[in-house]
Amino acid sequence: MSDLAASRTATHWLIVTLAAGALLIAVVAAVLVHMGSFDVAADKPHSQPVFWLMDTVREGRSPFALPA
Repeated sequence: MSDLAASRTATHWLIVTLAAGALLIAVVAAVLVHMGSFDVAADKPHSQPVFWLMDTVREGRSPFALPA
């Protein structure tokens, strides 16, 4: 097998593996939502770390920003 053919085969399997992994993640996520393991309703407040992150992003503040 030539180097080009081996490279194409490796690229093909990489794409197939990534697609299968993405499909598996999507199916697991759908099953978790369907079973009720993940609450998609907006009834409960966010946890403190999530609230802090959303507030920081919304206000445009970042603890890693360089001074202007």
